[in-house]
Amino acid sequence: MSSSLAQKLERFAEGENIDATRLITREPENALEVFPELFIEDRPISEVEILEALYKRLLKHIVSLDKKDLAYLASVAQKRTGFILKYKPHGIKATIPLGFSLFFLEPNEGFSFQRHIDIKTEMFNFISISEGGFVYFCQMDEWEKMYSPKRFSAWLEGAFSPSFEQFRYIPKPGDVIRIDKTNLVHTAIGCVLEEYSNISTDMVDRLHDQNKGKKIPPKFNRRYFSQKMDGICYPEKNHLIEYKKGKFITSSLEWAQNDGIFMMPLMETPTYKAERVSLPANSIWRLNTGGNFVSAFLSDGEVNCELTNSNENPVEKSFDLSRHDAFLSLPGCEWQIRNLSASDSCLSVLTVREKYALL
Repeated sequence: MSSSLAQKLERFAEGENIDATRLITREPENALEVFPELFIEDRPISEVEILEALYKRLLKHIVSLDKKDLAYLASVAQKRTGFILKYKPHGIKATIPLGFSLFFLEPNEGFSFQRHIDIKTEMFNFISISEGGFVYFCQMDEWEKMYSPKRFSAWLEGAFSPSFEQFRYIPKPGDVIRIDKTNLVHTAIGCVLEEYSNISTDMVDRLHDQNKGKKIPPKFNRRYFSQKMDGICYPEKNHLIEYKKGKFITSSLEWAQNDGIFMMPLMETPTYKAERVSLPANSIWRLNTGGNFVSAFLSDGEVNCELTNSNENPVEKSFDLSRHDAFLSLPGCEWQIRNLSASDSCLSVLTVREKYALL
């Protein structure tokens, strides 16, 4: 690692006036060596997000250079980085910069009640729910008719209110909820969940922020995160949950087979696609990213990732992913992803069109 570059980027994250963009674009290969070392250190969320924004600029710059060797090194850097961790009063957000995150929400804690008012949409895939956990979603006009800070706070503390209660749902592992349009008021409380989004940064209008003024628990660190990760177990089936005509409707989501690989579409919009992908034993998934960025989280198994369309350097470009490793590919890459396990290897995959990625 270049200690000089790392020190400069650390000072930039702490607020020093440094032309960090010039530093990383002048030496992109060196920067890809440095960022994983910076991200594995626990930092205040403000510093993490400064470094994350800078990392996104580096990835966009590498795409503009159209060099497959650098694109491969960007994927290696993501494997080394794993998840970027952000500690919040209500839980831990573990994110891959493209827009995929795992949230470990503490019991009875969760997101503010919020809505999107721009192009951001997202989808939640619930892995586990603690006692008292729930999700809440309604239309903005419904919220405006019934909301008052005092009454709503009382309901959150346990007071009964039919008007609020009708939009509360207790999810089960494998439930999928789509926040697929603006002005949907929503939250999740006391859950472990995946979030897939076309935009990786927070772009929300907080309508009721029960987290305001709360402190970040001192137990939040990488060791605690690793313990939480070790405890997750993905459900075998997924169900779509929708609110229609005053009640919650459940429908099954099904696996589809394509060239021996099983895929379950979770959500697809004009800007991104979220899906679960399952590779049977001895199978190979041929992934062509085309004009998209692609991220993946290996929830189970072990795979080898080989970049197959790089002629710049004859050295084989491949690396292995183990359970809970993270993967990120730039546009224009062709990968051969081989299952190394004796059983299925499963991934959570997010594909985002280049135009909308890394915002």
